[in-house]
Amino acid sequence: MNTATYDTECKMHTITMTLGITMLMLLILVNIAGVGSFAYIPNSSNNNVSNINKSDDAIKAYDEAIEINPQYSKDWYSKGITLYNYIFGL
Repeated sequence: MNTATYDTECKMHTITMTLGITMLMLLILVNIAGVGSFAYIPNSSNNNVSNINKSDDAIKAYDEAIEINPQYSKDWYSKGITLYNYIFGL
């Protein structure tokens, strides 16, 4: 009987291809499910706006960001901090 033998390079190639295809399929599934859709959130500009004491503009920007992606907790947190600072004059 002839038995197939695989050398180390062939095994590594097979493993690499399998992992690559698996990762590609995972990314496709995540994209289809919408879980990985990272909406554009102008978060860095929001922090800059709130840092220069334009709280009204910062709150409006956070509202827009929250409307785009309401599950992004950093915007809710940052809006809360901005509101706190606005109310207490910090």
